[in-house]
Amino acid sequence: MPFTELLKSTDFSGLSHAYGPANDAAKQLAGLAGDTVDRRAAGAYLNGVVLHQSTPSAVTATVVELLLRSIEDPTLRDQLSVILGFVSDVADAPSDTGMPVDEDLSSILVVDGVDQREILVDLTRRGGLGGDEGEALLEVGMAWGFEEIFAHARSWWSQVDRFLAGCGGTQNGETSPSSLAIGAAGYALARLATLCEPSVLEATAERLRWLLTTMPAASSDGRPVLVRALGTFESPVEYLDDADRLSRIAAALSPLLKQDERALTLLARELERAADLEPLLERPEYRSVYLNLPNMIAQLTSANIAPELLVDAAIGCLRWTGQTGTGLYQTARFLPRVFPLRTDNQELDLLSPEQSRYLAALLAEGDLFEQFVSGPTGASFAAAGLPTTRRGCSRLIRRSR
Repeated sequence: MPFTELLKSTDFSGLSHAYGPANDAAKQLAGLAGDTVDRRAAGAYLNGVVLHQSTPSAVTATVVELLLRSIEDPTLRDQLSVILGFVSDVADAPSDTGMPVDEDLSSILVVDGVDQREILVDLTRRGGLGGDEGEALLEVGMAWGFEEIFAHARSWWSQVDRFLAGCGGTQNGETSPSSLAIGAAGYALARLATLCEPSVLEATAERLRWLLTTMPAASSDGRPVLVRALGTFESPVEYLDDADRLSRIAAALSPLLKQDERALTLLARELERAADLEPLLERPEYRSVYLNLPNMIAQLTSANIAPELLVDAAIGCLRWTGQTGTGLYQTARFLPRVFPLRTDNQELDLLSPEQSRYLAALLAEGDLFEQFVSGPTGASFAAAGLPTTRRGCSRLIRRSR
């Protein structure tokens, strides 16, 4: 059934979201098939209202079901990455908020034999969510949202998997979805699989690897997203040698390779060219799966790595921040790794060769030094035992030689 017809037939009455009754859902979601402005508004509605700060509500599951049943509608083709990104965020909501998959929510949903969902629906229809009674039922809406996610995760996974199974050719006479849309679908499949039985994870890995074998490495924007999806639950070590640069980075970011020497070396070498790399990672589809410089920095600075490699990457990030004026906080994450925090509150007397190399690079990046010592990172700079003036740092470098 076409999206617009499904939307008209969906009953949102009695359902609520983060800001009250979901009476606006049909109008807002219709924007997904509208012009550019409407589409942006609809995307913001999905990730700011239907799902609010990783917290679902009574309407969340209804919206997911509606969108997945419409996933092959040509009018939504340009919005598939947004829709499937939203599905991924819904699947991640339990882990993001610390809600266990096996959590018993019955004590919230049923009190003294009375189903609190029915009370919430009735109050929503009467427009009474703004009062004290409505405030008391906010937790019910959230618990209802989580319960629906757990109950439908397997069905949603099957719907996404069927969509992916047909992505090798044409659908309904239309051209195949973009590689980014396929990547977003693969990531949604992986996130939904974490809410299902173990056999689903095995089937997900098989589907993702099949997609990767059919997707050209040299011309596919969606390939890194698929590798990122696979790496969330299975080692993608073979993709560290992939022909595609971003796919190699995606593999190295797998939490299962966070102490792998090859993966860490790859990340360090890529961060040496952080300023050149950032424009390649600017796609929203990459940011939504944490394929970005901040995540690369976080993975590298939390691992054991050779000092020279660490400083090479740190200097690359200094240049990135110096050239772009962004990423100061992320770049500063290298500081306590290059200069371990001192406990004696004394300034350093001597630097190692690698420490001298890093500090000299910082002094060479225009006014970046002043930003380090005067901004939010200033306390870390002082705690490392470093002088807080250019002259003091220059003297320390000369003395260490």
